[in-house]
Amino acid sequence: MADTAIFYSDDFLEHKAPRGHPENEQRLISIIKTLVEVNYLDMTIIEPRQATTAELELVHTKEHIAAVKKASANALNLDPDTYTSAGSYNAALKAAGAALQAAEMINNNELEQAFCLLRPPGHHATSDNAMGFCLFNNVAVAASWLSRNYNKKVAILDFDAHHGNGTQDIFYEDDSILYCSWHQWPHYPGTGWLSDIGSGKGKGFSINIPLPAYSADNIFISSLNKIVMPVIKHFKPQLILVSAGYDSHADDPLSSLSFTEKGYCAFFSKIKEYCQSTDAGLIACLEGGYDLGSLSDSALKSLEVLADTNRENIVFEIEEHEVISKVSRELQDFWKL
Repeated sequence: MADTAIFYSDDFLEHKAPRGHPENEQRLISIIKTLVEVNYLDMTIIEPRQATTAELELVHTKEHIAAVKKASANALNLDPDTYTSAGSYNAALKAAGAALQAAEMINNNELEQAFCLLRPPGHHATSDNAMGFCLFNNVAVAASWLSRNYNKKVAILDFDAHHGNGTQDIFYEDDSILYCSWHQWPHYPGTGWLSDIGSGKGKGFSINIPLPAYSADNIFISSLNKIVMPVIKHFKPQLILVSAGYDSHADDPLSSLSFTEKGYCAFFSKIKEYCQSTDAGLIACLEGGYDLGSLSDSALKSLEVLADTNRENIVFEIEEHEVISKVSRELQDFWKL
């Protein structure tokens, strides 16, 4: 059994961006070039399959799937920010398929961890709308597949600078899927306030940690340790999906957060430690990240932690921040923090 695999397809490069669009094929080209330079493509590389229509329909409407297919056939925009090209539909099927296949292999004990280097990203896509560069919600499809078919509990942790409104919306009333987001506030898409904690039986299963501009690694890791890890240990997920959006990096042009490679390493070290202690699976799926240098370096450093080639013990000072206190108060009736 391979411990860690990379899911990647050259088909992801066929989602062709308009000139000047930040979510373009150079993002993956840059990451792959960085991995080649350090021999990381000697790892297990898996060409993902396409997601089936039935699998997409676990979270998306038939009308939405048809709209993406039609737009791609005609290279039309689905909203002012969200483009398609002739290769977009196939790329989107394989992006969702990468997350699904990783979940399948982990569920079948063929794999422990996976990093899905994919595009288009997914966490803004709702059940019936493409938006924010996203066509299908890759992590949501994989999480729903595991939950519905195998009754597995899944946690989705999202550190993209932009709130994953699509993921939250899909699972807002679901107590089998835990969703937690760190994101800049206020910022696009304008969702994810700390009082948004779910509804119905899903109340308490959406956790939002809205961060002011220039928030750095200390608050990221402090909130992970003081809020998210206690919830995870109580929830006991059998799989953790990470929406790895590296636009939260200090160098990214589309946000004003100040996370660094050290913060991402500390995050993945903590999550991996939990997964190894509980036999839970771990899948990271690429979301945002638009500065090619910090994107590539951050993806590499994250992968090093997963592959166990970076065992650096990174310690951050515990930061007492009002956001942490406010989020804790919102959740105190549902979790012991």
